[in-house]
Amino acid sequence: MIDITVPHVGGFYWWDDKPPVVKMSSSEKFTIGYLYMSLHSGTHVDLPMHVGLDQEVVLKDIYSVQVVGIDKLYEVDLAGVDGILIKTGQGLSLMNRTIDKDYVALNEEKAHYLVSKKMLLVGIEAPSIERYSGDGYIHTLFLKKGIPILENINLESVREGKYKMFLFTLSIVDTVDALPAVAKLVHVGRDE
Repeated sequence: MIDITVPHVGGFYWWDDKPPVVKMSSSEKFTIGYLYMSLHSGTHVDLPMHVGLDQEVVLKDIYSVQVVGIDKLYEVDLAGVDGILIKTGQGLSLMNRTIDKDYVALNEEKAHYLVSKKMLLVGIEAPSIERYSGDGYIHTLFLKKGIPILENINLESVREGKYKMFLFTLSIVDTVDALPAVAKLVHVGRDE
């Protein structure tokens, strides 16, 4: 099993200039930890509220996914897969204390292509599915169609191919714009 989760705490991405913080409080008997962070820290799933939409998306626990490089998007057969995980070639080089605003992301043409393929999930190594300077169009395009977006995944050591992906999100009762997630892959086939 390959863990593609980027840690939620430990000096990695944050969007609002407030890094994730863990605080410990001790009493006579117990120590209790508190976590303060953006829901967009580390690996996470963007939900419709992120772009002001009031609708639901269906998140599954297990997806059949294709891992592919962003430059080979049009070359792979997406028949029989629920989702796509996009390698940007930047991998863990992006894992620093601030966002590199020049990260690789989807353009509108590729986003429309993936919507036309009826994906149930789109994931990307980058901290966002669209450019840092984006206006939210690509997020809205996917989320309006009920396609959740898995961002900030680590595909650096993952070969292109078909996988089963196990996706677990934090269970939050309130309506939120994103859910912190853990994602793991199991390779399907013999080419790895």
